[in-house]
Amino acid sequence: MLSAVAQREAEYTTAIAIDTKRDSVAMRTIAVLGIVFLPGTFVATLFSVDMFDCGNNAVGGGADAASDGCTTAALGRLRVAS
Repeated sequence: MLSAVAQREAEYTTAIAIDTKRDSVAMRTIAVLGIVFLPGTFVATLFSVDMFDCGNNAVGGGADAASDGCTTAALGRLRVAS
């Protein structure tokens, strides 16, 4: 009788191990997808945010007045992306 109980327990433990392995494979897949897509999403978010007004709304209205802000924004974004 003791042997039958031990055999059932071993079968149950084996079933748990198989289910755990299947879950482990699924979690690894989710982690790889996160590693692949999250950095790109972060960089795309930075590029979509208007950090500086690059229009011709500066005091003088000239393109030179706004170019410093645009250059700073572009260099800052490239620095983060690299």
